[in-house]
Formats: sequence, C-alpha cells, structure tokens
Amino acid sequence: MKKYLIPILFTAAIIALLVFAVRASMSEDNNVKPAESTPAAQLTDEQKDELKQGQSKGADDAKVVLSEFADFQCPACKAFEPTLAEILAENEGKVRLVFKHFPLYPSPHKNALVSAYASEAAGKQGKFWEMHDKLYETQDDWAEASDPKDKFVEYARELGLNTDDFSRDLNAEAGKDVIDRDKAFGTELKLSGTPTIFVNGEEFDLRSGGGAEGLKAKVKQVVEEAYGTGQ
Repeated sequence: MKKYLIPILFTAAIIALLVFAVRASMSEDNNVKPAESTPAAQLTDEQKDELKQGQSKGADDAKVVLSEFADFQCPACKAFEPTLAEILAENEGKVRLVFKHFPLYPSPHKNALVSAYASEAAGKQGKFWEMHDKLYETQDDWAEASDPKDKFVEYARELGLNTDDFSRDLNAEAGKDVIDRDKAFGTELKLSGTPTIFVNGEEFDLRSGGGAEGLKAKVKQVVEEAYGTGQ
C-alpha cells in the first residue's frame, strides 16, 4: 500500500498549491479596485438639470441643491431622513432638497412602488412631503403588508386629505410618469442602491465619504463656497 501513498500525496500537494494560487490572485484583483473607490462619472449639464426636477422643499432660489434618490420601503432611507432635515434646518434659505423616486420594486421591496404612488397621490392635494414623512414614520406597519392601500388611505385621512380623491389617484397610479422617469434616470446614472445623494450635481459616496457626518461637512463646504464663509 505504501508504494501508492507517495504519488497520491504529491498529487494532493500540487492541487493545494494551485487552489492557493488562484485564491491569492482573486484576492489581489479584488483589492486593486474596490467598488467604493470607483470615481463617479461626470454628469452632463442636461443630467444636472434633471437632478433639480421633482418634489422639493427649501428655498427655490437656493444655490445648493441636494438630490436624493430614495425608496419609501428602504430602511436606510428612513434612517437618513433626520440628517436631511438637519441639513435643511442648519442651512435655511441656502439649500433645496429634491426627492427622486427610485423604488426597488419588486425585489427587495414589494411595496416600494405603491408607496411611491401614495406619495404622489398626496402631492396632488399639496401634501407630498407630509405623506413622505408619514410613510417613513410608519414604514414598519405597511412594508410587508399584502396590500397596504387601506393603510395609506388611513394616513391620508390623518393628514386631512380628501380620501375619495386620494383613493382614486392612488388606484390610478398617481405620478407614474414621474416615478418611471426618475427610475429610468437613476438606472442611467448606474445607481447601486438607496439612498443616493447628489450635491449640486456631484454624487456623494455615503460609504467612503463618512456617512451622515460626511455629508453635512460636504454641504457646509459647498454652502460656504456658494455664499461665502461670513453669510
């Protein structure tokens, strides 16, 4: 039996060396250009203009525009809302926030699209942002519902909307053209997920840029450049 042992061990050693070499090569490739370090593509003037279109709040003539691609069923988007509110409050009159729909539907967020319709149905009665806030506040209540429309009508009632008009607009897929356009635009920009934030047409990488605190620092810098440090 021993005369067969040496060739078997030799073959096993060769295979092990090959596997180690392949894995080492893959590891080196993965470390050369991690996804986070890939520079963002330069946007065209037309794309920058498109980023300014949509439901917005803040001064219309603000020199700094934050454009957020978001999904109402996205937990990360919900968690980021206080940061955006803080930025607007700290830079009142200088920053405008634009909401861009990017529903991750049907996977992983099965109710992302219908919640986008709910926001736009409320927007028809001048309360997009009120419904926007309500959808994030109650996200856990409707996110996994088989049909969340009844809950959305309940929220509309709480916000003082005409529920008959809201229900009609919700069932008619209110804002579908806008939502589809935003989603197509985000896909064109090769968004990797939500939330994705642009500051005056420049994408801010939340992962490598320091998250919420990094974004606040970036906005402060851009505001100072636009208005001067003494303003």
